[in-house]
Amino acid sequence: MNEDTLWSGAPRQWNNPEARKHLPEVRRLLLAEQDYVAADKVCREMQGPFAEAYQPVGDLHISFDRGDRISDYRRELDLDSAIARTSYRVGEARYEREAFVSAVDQVIVLRMTTTGQFSARAA
Repeated sequence: MNEDTLWSGAPRQWNNPEARKHLPEVRRLLLAEQDYVAADKVCREMQGPFAEAYQPVGDLHISFDRGDRISDYRRELDLDSAIARTSYRVGEARYEREAFVSAVDQVIVLRMTTTGQFSARAA
């Protein structure tokens, strides 16, 4: 998980006014299909010295006490709804997890359902 204010750098001017002058050389190298390593090096000059990244704010680990006999395991991603779903059976009980993220609402949703006993702990 990450959060948009946890950043590896400090606030600064991100514009690189020198980027434009490197573009013709990058195009030449890529179109010639000769030296992709050199093209990558020139691209780094376009980025400038500021190639920062978001940093993880934490990891979520969920443990389930359900035994080892899992069957009918299935993972799916619905691209229309952006919901990741995992389902499986343990004995007669069916378990399902659904997860999605809303950047607008700043929330990560994890919905867990079962037809049997449910026991989980988050760490």
